[in-house]
Amino acid sequence: MLWILTGNEENWETAFNSGNVWGVREGGLVNRWKKLQKGEILVFYAKSPVKGLIGVGKIESKFKQDKPLWPDEVRLNAVIYPYRFDFQILAVLSPDKWHTEAISILDLPLSIQAGVNPVSNQASVAEITNRLNDRFGINLGVPRAEEKTQPKTEQSLHNQIRDKLVEIGTMEKLISEKEYQIDGERLDVAWRKVPRAVPSKVFEVQIGGSPHQALAKLKHANDLWNSEPFIIVDRENLSKVETLLSGTFHELRPHIHIISTDKVEQLYESLTKESFLKRDFGLE
Repeated sequence: MLWILTGNEENWETAFNSGNVWGVREGGLVNRWKKLQKGEILVFYAKSPVKGLIGVGKIESKFKQDKPLWPDEVRLNAVIYPYRFDFQILAVLSPDKWHTEAISILDLPLSIQAGVNPVSNQASVAEITNRLNDRFGINLGVPRAEEKTQPKTEQSLHNQIRDKLVEIGTMEKLISEKEYQIDGERLDVAWRKVPRAVPSKVFEVQIGGSPHQALAKLKHANDLWNSEPFIIVDRENLSKVETLLSGTFHELRPHIHIISTDKVEQLYESLTKESFLKRDFGLE
């Protein structure tokens, strides 16, 4: 089951700043709360004036609380939404991007008026999944809509490595995003610890061509945010990167990590196996 959580900007700021918690009031929505299952997918919808999806996560656990949390609860000093659950963030836009980059779903046949809304129509689930994957590069385990009618096309090695970096970040419970914007450019992958934070680690995948632009973007991210830079290279590019780091980008040399594409593959396979094993033991 896929669920859409609907709230205003203040609700979402509170949720993200309070340990990623959501809640519903006494009444009809309690039945929906009871149906929520650990591991189910949640998409975060911000209401007017944003009107779009700002992120995606999955359910961790359900519980009841008698402590005011939400702004209206705090103002009244009373618990209005006692039926709560927490979630792991898989991907989320930083708040400064909500108004410009939120993903519209207004064209889909959805009912998203309540705080917790189930989506049972598989065509809608697939389309939401498409849009989230296109924006964040995450695999939610739902087939893309076009895969039903079109054969799979082989991804380029660059995109395969990029998407695995996104999934590695997600498996490590970081906010992991592809095509992260930086002053008119886009970094291949960025990892953040919390929604409002700047990226703590940034990645460029360099397969063929010149690594000059990739290093320039990584240096800019390091200068601007103090992000830890990583360049992922194939054997052909290793010597080119080393040459540039000895000359034009010598200031970046003490900070950057040079990682081979093979090591990304190895880490991805290792974490995937570990994730399956944890699931078998009920640890995820």
